[in-house]
Amino acid sequence: MTQYTTRIEHYGPGGLISFEDIVFNLTGEEEQKYLSPDRIQQAYQTLRSWSADAATTNTNWPTMTAVQKDNATRETIRRLGIFLDRFADLLLVQGRS
Repeated sequence: MTQYTTRIEHYGPGGLISFEDIVFNLTGEEEQKYLSPDRIQQAYQTLRSWSADAATTNTNWPTMTAVQKDNATRETIRRLGIFLDRFADLLLVQGRS
């Protein structure tokens, strides 16, 4: 269980009138759903970088040594796991879990 705080601001014609901080606890899938939008947004640049890396590896594959190919394959598997975790976040946000 993790505690989170959300600030609600109340505005009137002259600007900010008041605010209140609401503290709430989340666990399990509810917590994952709350955190997912930020994780998806953070993943965007990483995915773009990985896409460029994949294109470079594809181009260089014929000239790579067996050790380089093994390392590239292991890294691809690691990245696939991270990608699938973020894809699960997206499904959760979309209400399809």
